[in-house]
Amino acid sequence: MNPKILPALVSMVVSFIILTILSFFMTKFLLNSDQDFMTFFEEKWLITLSVVVVFVGYKNFFSKRK
Repeated sequence: MNPKILPALVSMVVSFIILTILSFFMTKFLLNSDQDFMTFFEEKWLITLSVVVVFVGYKNFFSKRK
């Protein structure tokens, strides 16, 4: 098993949670949205997950600097 997989998965989970909460509050306060969290999550979870996978995957597997 690749030793980089476990740290990458932990980093993805933490990044996904932080990014989802941060983007919800940015939408709520900057755009004055009345949307609740579950509606926001249902609409945006796939976009947030894809961003997290791309950036964390690049950082852990394709970045030559470590």
